[in-house]
Amino acid sequence: MSTSQHAANVLVSVLATASANSLASGAGAAVSGLFSLAEVVHALRRKPETWADSIATRLDTAFEAHHLSDTEQLHLRQMIEQARRVAPAEVMAVGRDPERLCTLMMVGLRDPALTGASIQARFTQIVAPLLRDLMAQPEIMEALRPAFEEAVLSALNLIAAQVEALTMQMQDTAMRLGEQEALVRDLARRYAPGSEGSFDSARIGLEQALEAAQRLMAQGTMPSNLDAAVKAVQAEVGRRVAAQDLDGAADITARELERLAEEVAQRQQAQLKLLDTAIDLARARNRPEEAAEYVLAKLRLEGLAEAFQACGSVFQGWYERGAQRAQDFDLQVALAITEHLERLAQSPTERNDALTARGMALNALGRRAMHPEQLIASIDTYRCALAEVDRTLQPNKWASTQHNLGNALHDLGLREEGTASFEAAISVLRCALEEKRRDLEPQSWARTQTSLGNALMALGRRQESVAPLEKALEAYLLALEEQPRAEDPQSWARTENNMAGTLAIIGLFNGEPDLLVQSLEAYHALLAEWDQERMPLYWAHTNDNIGCTELDLFEMTNDPTLPQQALDRLLSARAIYESVSPYHLERCDAQIALARRALENLTR
Repeated sequence: MSTSQHAANVLVSVLATASANSLASGAGAAVSGLFSLAEVVHALRRKPETWADSIATRLDTAFEAHHLSDTEQLHLRQMIEQARRVAPAEVMAVGRDPERLCTLMMVGLRDPALTGASIQARFTQIVAPLLRDLMAQPEIMEALRPAFEEAVLSALNLIAAQVEALTMQMQDTAMRLGEQEALVRDLARRYAPGSEGSFDSARIGLEQALEAAQRLMAQGTMPSNLDAAVKAVQAEVGRRVAAQDLDGAADITARELERLAEEVAQRQQAQLKLLDTAIDLARARNRPEEAAEYVLAKLRLEGLAEAFQACGSVFQGWYERGAQRAQDFDLQVALAITEHLERLAQSPTERNDALTARGMALNALGRRAMHPEQLIASIDTYRCALAEVDRTLQPNKWASTQHNLGNALHDLGLREEGTASFEAAISVLRCALEEKRRDLEPQSWARTQTSLGNALMALGRRQESVAPLEKALEAYLLALEEQPRAEDPQSWARTENNMAGTLAIIGLFNGEPDLLVQSLEAYHALLAEWDQERMPLYWAHTNDNIGCTELDLFEMTNDPTLPQQALDRLLSARAIYESVSPYHLERCDAQIALARRALENLTR
């Protein structure tokens, strides 16, 4: 039999069942709820004229008219054939409505290939008109109706015989469990398969059902630690089961489960709010590790504690908040979360991600700390992360890890004497650029160009050499080509800031005040993107840089307005440093002293 004929047999059964509206109440509907269209298909196959061949031909014609691919045809036939599991009572309830019949036939599909919106729309588009056309032909419907009625009567007789056989076989079990004969017959009727096969399975199922019924009737009288409402429900369920009201017992249980589910949801919401309170208390007491435990408890409550991506997203939120707002507490929470991330990591890629997250948190904390230990730890962590990825197999991830390592080496170089860390950073970042593709990932490529520029600028400043500084400017200009301010203001701001610093240094080395003026213009533009409320540390750095550059320009031009402007900028930066980044205070105080000395010299 062809696949179209298999599908056609199911459609014949749907039509036959839909034609039997007069059976929708009474015995027909009752029995049709106990078996599926598969039994109707089986019964109708014994009839000499089922119209299946004609319908199979129409189905093939419809497929051709819609120019379906072989795969689409296969999927639609599978969707029709899987409708065999639908109960006839459900078909009769829908009646002769083709669209609703199509929807009913698709209920319960599980295969992803058959559940997409596109394939299901195509199913209704093709099958509904076919059903409508067939229903409009009285000779077909009149021929199919008696066949369905005969199938129902046959099933009734078979089930009646099976109920008697099951009841007889279960007498000993029923006596042992103390069940009433009426209950045994009710359960037997529910387990009778309605077809020639599966009788042994029905017998085993009925025996288990009798034992379940015994437990249900006893549970209401047994000692229990359950709350009073649940005990009352169990007692009522037991009474109803004893009275052969299984459906009523099921309804009561379902309602109680809904009540408990709502209660659980409310309790979960209360726990989540209390955990938020605990996190705030940990912040007030400066206990970041404790806060991290509460954060992870929230994930456990939501069923996400073992989900690597969910935990990574939580880390990212705390990290970004700490980095942007210069909050060590948030960064320390993020750092504590990475320990859980590392435990969850199952693959080299996940271990790389977890170690990278730890390196990011350590680096952000180290940039603001008085001592370089955390920066050194971040470098070690990034090197461990590199060991988890293969450059050949995962060039992008390898390059991203190299990028982070290069930044950490640059940051460490700022704390050390000499140029070794800067030179190492330049080498690492150039290796990263060998794998990064400007045409495929322009933003990522631009960020690494910016980082390379930073390392070159730091090297040129330390060596007092213009050549590395000019290479730094080249790198910044390349990066800015892929970082338009309107589309990516923060990336633009970071690169613009570093380019402004490089212009100022070249201006100092070459004695060119015009370059210092260009630098100041760039710094002032940054304040529109780095406002004090959202990004206080960035705002402070920018004002610090403006003040220092104004003092350098004063040394070249003797403009009397510059020292006071510089002092105001430096004092505003110091106020932020005092609360969030004490590492910068010593250098800032030295610049403030220079500004005050310049003002004193002007008044003499």
